[in-house]
Amino acid sequence: MGAEEVVSQRIPRTSEWLLAISLGLLLLCWQWTGLLTGGGLVGGDTYPYFFPQKQLLSEEFAAGRIPLWHDRTALGYPLLAESQGGIFYPLTQVLYRLLSVHTAWHVSLLLHYWAAYVAAWRYARSQGLRQWSALLAALVFVYGWFPARSSLEWSIIGGVWFPVCLWQTTRLLENPGLRRLSLLAAAFALHLLAGHFALAFITQLTCLAVPVCHVLVVPSLSVAERWRAARTGLGWCSGALLTGLLLASVQLLPTLELRRASQRDGIRSEADRTVAFNPAYGHLPPLYVTQLAASWWYWHSPEVVQSRAMLRTPGACGADTNAVEAHLYLGLLPLGLCLLALNRRIRRQLPGSGWKIWLLLSAAALIYATGWLVPVLGRLPGFGFFMGPGR
Repeated sequence: MGAEEVVSQRIPRTSEWLLAISLGLLLLCWQWTGLLTGGGLVGGDTYPYFFPQKQLLSEEFAAGRIPLWHDRTALGYPLLAESQGGIFYPLTQVLYRLLSVHTAWHVSLLLHYWAAYVAAWRYARSQGLRQWSALLAALVFVYGWFPARSSLEWSIIGGVWFPVCLWQTTRLLENPGLRRLSLLAAAFALHLLAGHFALAFITQLTCLAVPVCHVLVVPSLSVAERWRAARTGLGWCSGALLTGLLLASVQLLPTLELRRASQRDGIRSEADRTVAFNPAYGHLPPLYVTQLAASWWYWHSPEVVQSRAMLRTPGACGADTNAVEAHLYLGLLPLGLCLLALNRRIRRQLPGSGWKIWLLLSAAALIYATGWLVPVLGRLPGFGFFMGPGR
């Protein structure tokens, strides 16, 4: 099979685009029937935290002002600097000017789920997966974890921009140039403008790790060629990231100023925990890896979760966690398909080296999710800014 034929298989036809878009819409209607028929979300931070922000945001937009200060929670706080209002996120600017707050919230949620499915499918196709394999990969990615965090708007927003950024990273590494660098930079910037930086940071790290992992899994390269390819790939991706940071500076600079006055720089105790903020909170106890095969086992029962017994399991770090952050389930059918890759004959049929890259990335992510590396990496920029390594 020639190189041109391989590339052409990774470029979907119009009919394949239509199938992915239609299936994404059908899954949306099946999962979110309640929202489509006038219902709403219950629990979590939706109404006590996010809706007051959106109400103020909508009113300020109607008055022709930028909502800088939020005075409807406690003594108030700077809304722009807090960032999760996503004031300069393009979809926020459109929906909360045209629709009521409830309608805008629900339309935003639904559009992001739809876009996340199509984006995940397109990225999977760029990795050499065929149509139905890519559709399954998108299903597992979008509906495996994000609905469990539906009360947090930022979760599914990250679900859109994670595959978009990876897709644009793939395109940039295949054919470097200013146009593709600009597209990746725009994707980075839009994710940051949405206002939740934890998933944006994870996305950025993954995109920077891809060129490094790529040169590690290609067997035909010499050591000198690996170094040269890694430097080139990192250079282009880093340039896109820096450009994205500059484009999103209208949101980032106020947030950095607020962070300097926040408890995220709190005093650490002798146990290396922060009184008001611990980056290891939300880690994945190692025993929870059993969720991959049996999410119904004893350790995952509601009674055990409420008893906090998981914090006393072997290998669990000393920080607290919660059952949603400590979540590692992708379905038994996808797990079975992954296990088939243990067969050498099947591995030889896998397209390209993308599966090897994701094996490396998944192993690194799983180790970090345990919280073991937080005491070391938590002192580096970015790693110490956020809780929830289990994400």
